[in-house]
Amino acid sequence: MTSLLRLASMTVLSVLVLAVPALAQEGQQALINLTGSFGAGLIIIGAAYGIGRLASASFEGMARQPEVANTIRGAMILAAALIEGATFFALIVCIVVG
Repeated sequence: MTSLLRLASMTVLSVLVLAVPALAQEGQQALINLTGSFGAGLIIIGAAYGIGRLASASFEGMARQPEVANTIRGAMILAAALIEGATFFALIVCIVVG
């Protein structure tokens, strides 16, 4: 049920955000300007969500199998570094383009 609610709320939000610039008359300001700063905000939110899910899963794995905690920790740090690298690259692209 929560995934259906999430899908419905994202659909309504995207329609509201995209309808304002499309229907705006001359001289009016759009609700959200889809610029580099907006893209950078989305990137940061996505990276934080991804790293949070990664840490949650790795801590759960360490709790279930403490004998492989060092292996899981190393894999978690490597994956978090890759996520951060992709995030920084996307931020640079948003800054340069926006």
